[in-house]
Amino acid sequence: MGYLPDNTSTRNSSIATIAARSLLAFAEHPTPIRAELSGGRRCSAIGITATGNAPVLALCRRLIEAGHNPTLPLEAYRGTTLCLRVRSIGEGAKLTVTEATSDGKPRFVPHHPFQDVRDSVGGRSPVAQKPPGVVRYPPGGNSRPRPPVTPNNLFGPPGNRTPPKTPSAGGVRG
Repeated sequence: MGYLPDNTSTRNSSIATIAARSLLAFAEHPTPIRAELSGGRRCSAIGITATGNAPVLALCRRLIEAGHNPTLPLEAYRGTTLCLRVRSIGEGAKLTVTEATSDGKPRFVPHHPFQDVRDSVGGRSPVAQKPPGVVRYPPGGNSRPRPPVTPNNLFGPPGNRTPPKTPSAGGVRG
């Protein structure tokens, strides 16, 4: 029979504990997706490119649409410089940037995708139409009458449309 020291079971359990902690740490901090920023409106990662005013957040939405795990973090680089770290692409996909604030500073706000106009108005034009039987004035033109156009009254009353004579450079004529 072989000889095993008494502390073997203790050592094996501590190795198992360290391995379990390492696996938990890896699960809590997965390797982030590396994204590259190019220009002011383009970001790409894993063969997917997004453009827009907030390209990193648009890329998060495109990555989720492509089937990537929403819990994955993302790091956006410009060259070798880390510019932005997104905790999870799922959180980034829910955000966009707006500058429509009272102080003019950009803010992260919830992202609301545009509705399909055809669904919201039943396939009709989104411009309000007049009900049948309503006549526009003038027909086919503007909705309000306009006064007639008259020539400018630059040179006096309407009967006198010729400009006044000015003295020539050679002297006054009489």
